[in-house]
Parts: sequence; C-alpha cells; structure tokens
Amino acid sequence: LSEQSDREAQEKIYERQLEEAKNKHLSETTRLNTRIMDLEEKLTMLKEFSLEKEELDANFKKLLDTLENGRKQYKQNTEDLERKAAIDREKMKHEYEQMVLEYRADIQEKVNAKLTKETKNTSKI
Repeated sequence: LSEQSDREAQEKIYERQLEEAKNKHLSETTRLNTRIMDLEEKLTMLKEFSLEKEELDANFKKLLDTLENGRKQYKQNTEDLERKAAIDREKMKHEYEQMVLEYRADIQEKVNAKLTKETKNTSKI
C-alpha cells in the first residue's frame, strides 16, 4: 500500500511538474509569439521606411539635377546676355562714330560752300 501511495504521490508530482512545464511552455510560446509579432511589425515599418527613403532619395536627386540644370541654364543665359550687350555696345560705338563722321563731313561741306560763296562775293567787289 505504501508503494502504491508512493507511486500515486510520484504520479501527482509528475503530473504537477508536467502541468507546470506545459504552462511554462505555453507562457514562453505566448511570449515568443508576441515578440515575433512585434518584430514583424518593426520589419514592416522598416520596409515602409526603406521604400519612402528610396522615394525621397529619388526625388532629392531629381531636385538636385533640376537645380544643376537651372544653374547651367542661368550661366548660359548670363553669358549670352553679356555677349549680346558687348555686341550692342560695339554696334552703338560704330554708329556714333559713323554719325560723327557724317556730321563732320556735313559741317565741312557747309563751311566749304559758305567759303566758296564768300570768296565769290569778295571777288565781285
């Protein structure tokens, strides 16, 4: 009888230990499942962040390219305007020189005509 009660006591201890092990295993499984869900959520967030970062990097590169193109265009436009201004200055200088020469020639012609007229009038006297 004592052997049977020892055996029953050991079975109860074993069942209790088994139940404790099951509970511990269930608790550990729940904890690990929760950890897995947290990590999956973080992974999803990281993937979304990575996609957004790639998109932002692409947009940033596009903006940098646009800025660089704008700078090049500005430089080209400035050079073109400076070149045009220099050409216009030279053209105006040439036109003024031409006007001065024409004015000088006109004055010289008028002076010569007046001198000729005065000379004729003087020789008649």
